[in-house]
Amino acid sequence: MNTKLINFRIPMELKIQFNNICNIKQTKMTNELNKLIEEYVFRELPNLNLENQELTKPKQWGHLIQNPVTKVWSTIKGY
Repeated sequence: MNTKLINFRIPMELKIQFNNICNIKQTKMTNELNKLIEEYVFRELPNLNLENQELTKPKQWGHLIQNPVTKVWSTIKGY
């Protein structure tokens, strides 16, 4: 999977709490943030009235289709 490093500001107390919860659950903060962002995109994307349909219409190449969120290619049958 192709990834991109991002940086953002977060209140320190919230970051500490998030880090503590991830440590207790023995998970990585990056994994949890990816899950949260993916859930947000899947929830909000269908509600948008987009003039640019590139965000909602998956790319196709032969018998393959690309998930617009994860960018993972799979067969059209498996999509």
